[in-house]
Amino acid sequence: MGDEVGTSDWHGTIGRLAAWWLNSGFRRLADVLVMGDGRSIVLHEISTIAGGDEVVLDLGAGSGYFSIPIAEMLESGKVLCLDLSEEMLSSLEHKAKRSGQWGRVEPVRRDAIDTGLQESSVDIVVSSNFMHELADPGKVATEIARVLKPGGRLLVSDFRASSTQGIVTSHHRGAHGPFSVGDMKALLLGAGLIDVTVETKRMMLVARAAMPG
Repeated sequence: MGDEVGTSDWHGTIGRLAAWWLNSGFRRLADVLVMGDGRSIVLHEISTIAGGDEVVLDLGAGSGYFSIPIAEMLESGKVLCLDLSEEMLSSLEHKAKRSGQWGRVEPVRRDAIDTGLQESSVDIVVSSNFMHELADPGKVATEIARVLKPGGRLLVSDFRASSTQGIVTSHHRGAHGPFSVGDMKALLLGAGLIDVTVETKRMMLVARAAMPG
């Protein structure tokens, strides 16, 4: 990997507070009440395709809300936790060590447009509540396709386009914002992914796709 990384909106005090929130009981409660328990949905989906020696890339991993539970599913695989925020990744490291998953969790401080990972090196990519923050999700989808192995799988959960769009995107200028079902499907198909399915679950979109084998 190269030495150059971008900058994150989540830094300093804001980053530390966000890292705490993203693994707090308050976030979990909000997830259940507002999103229809998105965490359980994502982890259930991942459990159907992982559990052995897979390499899983968690895009926008934050402080490990998904990364650490995914690592706990694996017998001998690992989770690459990509995020630009040093504060988020520092919190993730602390939590991974405390949970005994540090050996299976690997922080990657990079931009999702340029992960620095080798081509066809990842079995599964998971992205949760991240794609809506991107200014150019098409480039990230292309990078996902580049790093996935033939037959590799992608799982995306995110906010769906609705009246909450202004609230969701207010923290980040230039963000794409929540996707419609059609927009998400077009994004993934445009990157060369196949077997694309997109469904809504309350305020969420859940998308599944694969690389050609």
